[in-house]
Amino acid sequence: MRPVLFHLFGYPVDSYYVVWFVALLGCTLWTRRRAIARFGFTANDVADIFFWVFLGCVVGARLGHYFDNWSWYLENPSRILRFWEGGLSSGSAIVGGVLGCIWKTHRMGKSWQAFVEAGSIPMLFVIGIGRWGCLLAGCCFGKVVPPGSTCSFVLHFPFDSPGVFRYASQAYEALAALAFGVFLLFVERKLVRRGISTVRHALLAPSAMVFYGGYRLLFDFLRAGDRILGLRVGQIFGLVFIAWGTLWFLHSWKALFTDSNPGTN
Repeated sequence: MRPVLFHLFGYPVDSYYVVWFVALLGCTLWTRRRAIARFGFTANDVADIFFWVFLGCVVGARLGHYFDNWSWYLENPSRILRFWEGGLSSGSAIVGGVLGCIWKTHRMGKSWQAFVEAGSIPMLFVIGIGRWGCLLAGCCFGKVVPPGSTCSFVLHFPFDSPGVFRYASQAYEALAALAFGVFLLFVERKLVRRGISTVRHALLAPSAMVFYGGYRLLFDFLRAGDRILGLRVGQIFGLVFIAWGTLWFLHSWKALFTDSNPGTN
């Protein structure tokens, strides 16, 4: 682990914030380019929408962090107001960002689905890059690997006793998100070559939601931390994303088919 990446004028610069900042900056620029070039937004539109997206992400990420560590905050309620301490939660951040996008695009008379579609692939790469920041910081760690386990992709954390290993949950999530992001890039190119537009009817965004929900539901069984009814907060959001994404995908697919065949009832 390397929680401090370097020192600047004597002050420590945390790996966690550097890696996530780079990931979010890259996502912002990439989404901006996609939204303008392919989804009919102007530069001013993107700037206005992003303000509310980021606001929703920050609020959602902090609320998710509180629920992720509810037992600790229950014992230390005064720490709740120290918003500069602790980490962030990606699942609730996504929900907050989407809600912020829906609210602003509705007021602008724009399509929230088109904007979320533009940001769907960059969002996966944000997670795929940002989770390495979690690994360097030593947060979001996995459960202790049981003795005799055949799992070879494990890590030893400095706060554990010698010989104790944990599941590399941060790496699992990062690699899974990067792999599916590359897959969706391939799918998008196939759709473009076949003349299928997802500007009006999103297909990539709901697919990304189903994937994100699925891997959170799976990998969070290997993560340490508080549970609610036996599930981590990320898994609860995962179930919501799977249901929401599936219904959204089916609706978009049906609408896309109907537009392509106007005479179909």
